[in-house]
Amino acid sequence: MFMNDYDLECARRTFTQQSCPNLLGLVYMVEHLAEYADANSDGWAYWAAPRNAAKRAMEAIYEGERRVRLAYADGAVDCTDEDVARYARPVKAFLTRQKVRADQREIILRSVTN
Repeated sequence: MFMNDYDLECARRTFTQQSCPNLLGLVYMVEHLAEYADANSDGWAYWAAPRNAAKRAMEAIYEGERRVRLAYADGAVDCTDEDVARYARPVKAFLTRQKVRADQREIILRSVTN
């Protein structure tokens, strides 16, 4: 699973704070994690560990975009707060294993923490 800059930009435009705040938060988390990977390795495209940590979040983003495109009328486009916590858990574990500084960790996770 991989989302490049264009994929993330499209997702950011698809979700709004009013319509899909949880999915938008996941998009920001993945974007900030990709920026961290770009700054601390050969890049997001080449470092599998952060991508694997964000895999479920990226799957939820793709699914959310699909549902928006299909114009679901039942209002069930956004994921729940519990889903967000579950998708963020592997990212938090990755950041802990990498001993990411607290300020960087806060930037990556601020959009998904309550």
